[in-house]
Amino acid sequence: MAFGLWLEKNTGSEAVIRSIEPAQRGLAKGLELRYAGVKATSNCRVGALYGWPPPDCVGDLLPISGFRVPKGVEGGILVGASATAPGHWLIRAFRIRYEVNGRSYESVSPQGLGLNVAD
Repeated sequence: MAFGLWLEKNTGSEAVIRSIEPAQRGLAKGLELRYAGVKATSNCRVGALYGWPPPDCVGDLLPISGFRVPKGVEGGILVGASATAPGHWLIRAFRIRYEVNGRSYESVSPQGLGLNVAD
C-alpha cells in the first residue's frame, strides 16, 4: 500500500529531510517500508492506494534523504508498505529527522497506517 504523509506549510527556512521511520521501534517488523518526497509542483495526492508508485505520482517522486521543503511550501512525503507474510500492523506515527540551516531536528507526525494481510 502507499499513502501520503503531508507536512504542514513550512513557515521557516528551507528544511532538508534526512530520514523517516515509525515513531515506535519494532512496530514495522515484517513490513518493508519505503519513502519518497513529492515534488511541490506535483498533482500526487494519495490517501491510501495499492501499489508503488501510485499512478498519479510517477515521475514526481524524489529520494527522501536530502528532500528539500522550501519556505512557504507544504511537504509531501509518500510512504509505501508491503508485508513479507500475513499479519496485522498498526503504526500510529512517524518520526521525521530534518535539518534547518545546518541544525538537526526531529518531529513526530501523528499520521500512521494500519495494514491487515490475510493468507
